[in-house]
Amino acid sequence: MPEAASFDPNTDYWKLYQDRLNKKEDITNFDLRQLLRWFGTRTLTGGIAGKINMIVSELNRRSARFHPDTYNDLIYIHILRGQYQDAEAIINKMANETMNMTTSQRLLALQLALYLKSGNQSALQELVEGKRGALIHYMEQFLRWTKRLQLTRNDIDQVKLIFYNTQLQRCRPNSKRFTSLISTLFEMNQPKEALALFNHTLDIGFKADNYTVSNIISGLLNAKLFEESVAVWTRVSEQGEIHLNLMILNSILSGLSKDPKRFRVVEELWDRIIMDSQIKPDAFSFSSMLNGYFGARNPAMAFNLWDVMQKPPHSIKPNEVLYNSMISGLFYNHLPQKAKLLYEEMIKEKFNISLDTHHIMIKGLLSIQDLGGLKSVLERMKESGLEPNTVTYTIIADTMFSQRNAEAAIKVTQLMSSRGIPMTDIAYSAIIAGYVNVDAWDEAQRMFEEMKKAGFPPTIEVYGAMMQGALKVGNVSLAEEMARLAKTKTKEGMSPGAYLIMISGYSNLLMMDKAEEWFLEWKRTPESPISWKVYYVLLKACHDHRLWSQAERVLDVMKETKFRSTVPKLNMLIQSVEHTRAIESQRATKIEH
Repeated sequence: MPEAASFDPNTDYWKLYQDRLNKKEDITNFDLRQLLRWFGTRTLTGGIAGKINMIVSELNRRSARFHPDTYNDLIYIHILRGQYQDAEAIINKMANETMNMTTSQRLLALQLALYLKSGNQSALQELVEGKRGALIHYMEQFLRWTKRLQLTRNDIDQVKLIFYNTQLQRCRPNSKRFTSLISTLFEMNQPKEALALFNHTLDIGFKADNYTVSNIISGLLNAKLFEESVAVWTRVSEQGEIHLNLMILNSILSGLSKDPKRFRVVEELWDRIIMDSQIKPDAFSFSSMLNGYFGARNPAMAFNLWDVMQKPPHSIKPNEVLYNSMISGLFYNHLPQKAKLLYEEMIKEKFNISLDTHHIMIKGLLSIQDLGGLKSVLERMKESGLEPNTVTYTIIADTMFSQRNAEAAIKVTQLMSSRGIPMTDIAYSAIIAGYVNVDAWDEAQRMFEEMKKAGFPPTIEVYGAMMQGALKVGNVSLAEEMARLAKTKTKEGMSPGAYLIMISGYSNLLMMDKAEEWFLEWKRTPESPISWKVYYVLLKACHDHRLWSQAERVLDVMKETKFRSTVPKLNMLIQSVEHTRAIESQRATKIEH
């Protein structure tokens, strides 16, 4: 039996156990315990409960000790089947067991459920009096651990009252001490724990005040948990007494609208904001929504919102920020003519157009290679007394590099140097990546050294570009050195993008052992889940060069991490790998025979 973390969801371990019994193979105590833990991952039915009892009887016959989690599973089964005395006997047996926090809290939850189900109020009272200080799990956990035990509404209300009184004694919600505790959890980088505590207080009957809700949502926003912040606002707004200030709502809108996949949530939030008579959206609110619509590829709704914004009851006159949202969004949605019309409208309205707007126009016009339009914008900048700065040159060079117009891009960088335009870390990063993109490796190395001499520490993006360039020319030792520096010299360490560069680079060089080494290192980094692109790169190299043993290991990792692809081209590649591997295996078998 494997470790619990490696259980295959498609394997029937009970059948494997029966097969081993039939073959009279040795079954260890460890195997039996793991089988119990596997049953703990299945939906409990009468048949499964019977099988669990068979395994328990066998372990008891062997005088084997149980894992505390297994004891909890057995208590749950006994309560479910109405065998309250058997459940009590196991609870007594657990008195001297060493347990971790989760196991001990689950035991307390099951004890509460046992005494409620059996009607033993005296035992319940004794447990609460003796263990009140130890009752530190949340109502949500209690309901999850006691699911399907058929507790009545009165039972649930009684548990809520127990938690309510416990919370009053420990730390009263909405008090200074409570909000200080919430703030501390956020400072300790435990935003989900802060949210769980807050939700627990709502679950057991407390009402939140404006200050506590603002505190929670601000913390969630800082942790970039935007959907969770919307869920909090939705829940407390149902009380009818909470009205968040516009600054917090704008922060939620701004954060969520940057991700097109979450824009449906933004639209629902926006509808609630519009319907709330006490909230008046401002220019920033509309700017976030415009950005969201354009990001979601819905320019028609953006134009509709643009019109609604200018009419009563909002009557918001477009400012430069709003125009910038519209112009950049229109270029992004391949509507350059409409973007140019809005730019001309700003000129007619006698806006004092800043460099920000001109930069949006420059980038957009370059993206469609409208050199006449670009020349016109640069002339207007000059007429307005605005000189091109580092950002201007960087935008032009970066766009030309991305279009693989190496000659023009290099001329721009040379012009920056000849005119004494001061460089920034962002400019260095863009230009180094650009040189790598157009295979100007010597120039990239020169710029990298210049960046360090100028006192700018290379960022993870710069190290990533240098890794990519080194691997392109086959300089693996330099690529490894850049990766080492990325790990030790940057705040982020190796990012998912940097791992992908190393894996792709080694795969292109057919150094699959090194590619696999970096792949496994990434796998050991839990905070950075492996991207589908990595699986595709590795499997493509394995497929094209018939490296079936490496392909097998990649597929094993996909199963182990429960990765499920939703990308058609990766799914087709997986099928092709498995099909081709099966055919070659059959051929090899025929040759042997």
